[in-house]
Amino acid sequence: MVREWRELDVGSQGCSACERTAKVASLILDLVAYPPATEDDVAILRSALTTLEKGGRWNRQEEQKCGNSDEGTIGFFCLLYTSVESQMGRYHHRQPALELVRSAILERWRDRITSHQLIDFNNHPATTISDLRTVLELALARARAQAQSERE
Repeated sequence: MVREWRELDVGSQGCSACERTAKVASLILDLVAYPPATEDDVAILRSALTTLEKGGRWNRQEEQKCGNSDEGTIGFFCLLYTSVESQMGRYHHRQPALELVRSAILERWRDRITSHQLIDFNNHPATTISDLRTVLELALARARAQAQSERE
């Protein structure tokens, strides 16, 4: 997200031979602030929650390979991956819905993460289906609030 844009005049002062003044653009990026959730993100999280509640087999040892698992078996990462892909037409790693999920995991279960948040959380022995549902419900509530404030 672009936070600030500046154009700086760096031309030589008093240079009569200079035909034009040199300009340098400075772009300052805010790498921490993610775009707010939209109705698409609400739909992504609602879809993931619905799929989770249908009660398919949960892959407790998920790898980051979606589509290669047994039919009816899905892990948390692939659940979210397929929800994003079906809503948006492609997967985007920093989709606001996914950032809200990651944020909820870090707030409550930081100790279950070593490298890949979604995979580690899914594969941690203490994680339950109820935990997955809680994360999705919390992220969905936040996505709805953000999408609502964007409409206003």
